[in-house]
Amino acid sequence: MKTLGAARHYDTLDVWYRALWGEHLHHGIWLPETADHAEATANLLKAVATAARLQPGMRVCDVGCGYGGPARWLAANHGVDVTAVTVSAVQYKAAVGIEGYSRVSYELGDWLENTFPEGAFEAAVAIESVFHFEQPDRACREMVRVVKPGGRIVTAGWITADFVPGWARWLLIDPIRAAGEMPGLADEWTSRQWLEEVGAEVVSLERLGHRVDQSWLHAMGIALRELLRNPALRWETLRKPLQAFRLALSSLRIWTAYRWGMLDYLILAAERRR
Repeated sequence: MKTLGAARHYDTLDVWYRALWGEHLHHGIWLPETADHAEATANLLKAVATAARLQPGMRVCDVGCGYGGPARWLAANHGVDVTAVTVSAVQYKAAVGIEGYSRVSYELGDWLENTFPEGAFEAAVAIESVFHFEQPDRACREMVRVVKPGGRIVTAGWITADFVPGWARWLLIDPIRAAGEMPGLADEWTSRQWLEEVGAEVVSLERLGHRVDQSWLHAMGIALRELLRNPALRWETLRKPLQAFRLALSSLRIWTAYRWGMLDYLILAAERRR
């Protein structure tokens, strides 16, 4: 499986991720009036839904759905039918255990080996998942394939700066890639090419690094709070101290990379050519 590293990463760090991020394993967009992380998370999902031009009744594929939080939010707030795909058995088990969302179905498996028919969906979204693929170009090709002609493909996630000096690559970007199992972390131009070379036309780009970096300060604050009051998290930290240290160090590196302009955040929308 081409995303085995991502599955291992999320399965191993499940307790920490649930404590730090809850059911939404992604950044939030922090605006001046944003009150908390829940609102910031909703802001990002609103931006994705707008970029995908979601309408009630549409069939949507969520590639790399995590615990299913974004899929459930899109279904509940936009009346769409979502097929959500994850490679993590732990995430899949958690997602299917949440009841009350008849418009969401879950698939456990590698996206690169999916069997969905061509043109099965009106839209496909990938929120912070494309960079986990060893072959992100193939992941994008599959997203274009399963969307109807004229349908939208939206990717949201980290990108590197257009130019990363050697010292920053060695100190920040390469360790972030390794710790997060993100071999597909790339710059904006490369992210565009993955879609444009397989039959899609990029129609909008929004760079939001300055609006999402606060998510990491929030996560680090939650980590300290949860360590004090969550016995399960303390036990997991004592049981796997090396993994906990790597996660903490990676979080600090990511926040630093944002502040130094070495990382950015891109919401990219493309349409499958007719």
